[in-house]
Amino acid sequence: MLKYLAAAAPYATLMMVLVSLLSGFLTYRLWQRTRYLTTAVQLVQTLQDVEFTRSIRVILGLHEETDAGGVLANEEVSSAAYVVAHAFESLGIMVFHRLLPMYLVDQLVGGYVRASWHRLRPYVTERRATLGPTFCEWFQWLAERMEDEPTREARELRHGAARAHRVWRA
Repeated sequence: MLKYLAAAAPYATLMMVLVSLLSGFLTYRLWQRTRYLTTAVQLVQTLQDVEFTRSIRVILGLHEETDAGGVLANEEVSSAAYVVAHAFESLGIMVFHRLLPMYLVDQLVGGYVRASWHRLRPYVTERRATLGPTFCEWFQWLAERMEDEPTREARELRHGAARAHRVWRA
């Protein structure tokens, strides 16, 4: 009997190692998914803030490619530009470091990011002349990635979620 146990011991050890590796992998995947969801919830809470909501309304009310003078001359617009740029700057960093997946950010606020960047690009360029090249760098990075490499989900949503997902089932 002892002879059979001794012969089975290496296989039992191998099984324990494989089960441990599988358990570790599954735990990591669950942790990663939880991190994405937690960050997404925080993102939604941030973007549902009264100040951000007011600011994005102001920015989206601008004409595309509004010159920097048009933003800087009006205190409300200038303040709104700062709030929106700061929020999207933070998002850009989180996407770059893979704390948030691009597809999720694109679905949540991709339209806002693109539209805001089109309106604030001249303002950012002008401010960089005095504040340096790092001003709004991640906002620009995020907007350009969304424009250059739209996610599959973004391409599907070109005509809106109601149309793109009209046959969705729970």
